[in-house]
Amino acid sequence: MAYTPAKTWSDGDILNATDVMDNLDGVKQYSRHLETGALKTSTPWVDTSHVMEGQYEPTTNMHSMVTGTYGGQNSGGLFSRATFASRWNTFRKSYSEQSILLPQTSLTVDLRRKASVFFQWWMQVQVKDNMTGGMPTGSLSPRTSFWFAINDTVAGTGVIQKSETKQGVPGPSNGKSGQVLLDGTFNTNGFYTLSSTTVQSSVGFGITCRCTGDMAHCLAWGVSVEVFYL
Repeated sequence: MAYTPAKTWSDGDILNATDVMDNLDGVKQYSRHLETGALKTSTPWVDTSHVMEGQYEPTTNMHSMVTGTYGGQNSGGLFSRATFASRWNTFRKSYSEQSILLPQTSLTVDLRRKASVFFQWWMQVQVKDNMTGGMPTGSLSPRTSFWFAINDTVAGTGVIQKSETKQGVPGPSNGKSGQVLLDGTFNTNGFYTLSSTTVQSSVGFGITCRCTGDMAHCLAWGVSVEVFYL
C-alpha cells in the first residue's frame, strides 16, 4: 500500500510545524511496516561490491569502517603497560623544546575523507619526590604536564601540541615523608576535537609530556580516537 501523507499543501496554504511533524511521523511509521509490494526489487538500490569492507588492526586496536574509524589503547591491568615521563627524557633543551610523545599513547589514523575527529585520554599518575634539587619545589609546582598533540606526516609539520589542552600534575614538596600513594598520586584527563577538510594519510594523534621531576609514573591510562566522516 502506498504511503499517503497526512497533510498536502496547495498554493497559498500556510505551512504549520504541526503538519510537517505529522507527515514526518507518518513516514517513520510507514517505513517500519513496509510491505513486499512497496519495495523495488527488480534493480538493487546498491551494488554491495562497492561497499568497502571494514578493517580491524589488532596491534593498535583500530577499526576502520565506511563511516569512520575508532580505536584506542589502555594500560590493561595494574602495571601491565605502565608508561612514564621524567626530566631525563624530556627536560633536555630549552623550555620550548623539552616535550616528547608519551610512550604508547599515540595512534596513527588514515583520514580517507573529510572528517570530524574526537580524541580523549585519562591517566592516573604518581609523581615521586624530587630530591636532586634544581627543580621547582612546593606541592603547587606542575612537575609534569600533558598535552594533546598532532603529528601530520603529510604536511611535514612534525609534532604540534595544543597549548589549550595542558594538564598540569603537581608533585609532593621536596623532602616530603609521606608515601607516594598518599601524597603524589593524581588523576588527569582531557579531550580535543578537530575537523579535517582534506583527505590525509598517516596522521598521528597522541599525548606529549614534559616533566621537571625525577619521574612521573603513569600507572593506569587510556587513549581513544573517534573519526566521523562528513
